[in-house]
Amino acid sequence: MKTIYKYITALFIAAFLCSCENTIEFDGEAGKPKLVLHCFLYSGEPIMLTLQTGKFFLSNERIKPVRNATVQVYCNDQFIETMKIPNDNDYMHQYFGNFRPRPGDKVSLKVSAPNFEPVDCSTVMPQPPVIQKVDYTGEVKRDFYIFERFDEINNIMVQDTMYQFDENYDMICHISDPGNIRNYYGFSGTHYVFCYEDGSKESSPININSNDIVFGIEESELFDSQENRHKIFSDELFNGKVYQLKFDYNYTFFNATNNTHSYYQPYIKSRECHVRLYSITEEHYLYLRTLEASGNDSFFTEPVQIYSNVNGGIGILAACTSTDYVIQMPVK
Repeated sequence: MKTIYKYITALFIAAFLCSCENTIEFDGEAGKPKLVLHCFLYSGEPIMLTLQTGKFFLSNERIKPVRNATVQVYCNDQFIETMKIPNDNDYMHQYFGNFRPRPGDKVSLKVSAPNFEPVDCSTVMPQPPVIQKVDYTGEVKRDFYIFERFDEINNIMVQDTMYQFDENYDMICHISDPGNIRNYYGFSGTHYVFCYEDGSKESSPININSNDIVFGIEESELFDSQENRHKIFSDELFNGKVYQLKFDYNYTFFNATNNTHSYYQPYIKSRECHVRLYSITEEHYLYLRTLEASGNDSFFTEPVQIYSNVNGGIGILAACTSTDYVIQMPVK
């Protein structure tokens, strides 16, 4: 039954992806190079895009940046600004603007450059996703080591203690999904924060692990990949409901406490685990899944089978809005 389900799902997704707009297929001829546009919009952040030339996959030509383009930004069909390349831009193919899109905005780009067909694309900024709460169960294992160090103040050797903490937690993120509309998400851990008794803070990045069914790990053969590297998923299984996304994380940290010497950290007062839920556009979702399936890193080699929503060229204009959630971890 599971095998039959996989085949049915494979046929459904294959048919769905085949219906996507602007899939560039090989016609047996090397045509005129196209503009390749990459632009990912983040709610509340200024727009930045890269613009380069594509090349035929049998060609030995180098990919070239496009520096002399006119890049116009529209919001809700109203002209906003023309993006520019800063004078100190080392890459010379990154265009920057001042406009900061917000949830619900329709953002459109119109690009023209000498010797290229003009291109255009548009997308709508998604609404912020909703995290109701995050539950967790697990444990912290503590070990310690006695070691000697040289006390520079008293000019003697002294003994001190270094504590090692190993955390293992199973967590559930409760996601509230709006109904009557297809939604797409991304999920990640962002960082871990130590709050010390002297008021200082220290953070470090964290990685989370998940085999939740929404990530499609069981169906990875559909995309010729061992895992969903970008941790993206749709609400196909829970449209209009609250979904309990399961994940876990393991973290090891050290703490040596001796307030008479600046080498040592003060006592940890509290700890925070930060996770982030993204609401992404359908274009963003299809781009990342087909990118993984292709085994390529970008559009720059033509022909491509990676999803594109750039009319007249190839590339991607996608958008996301995120919600951060802070999990207060126990101090033991």
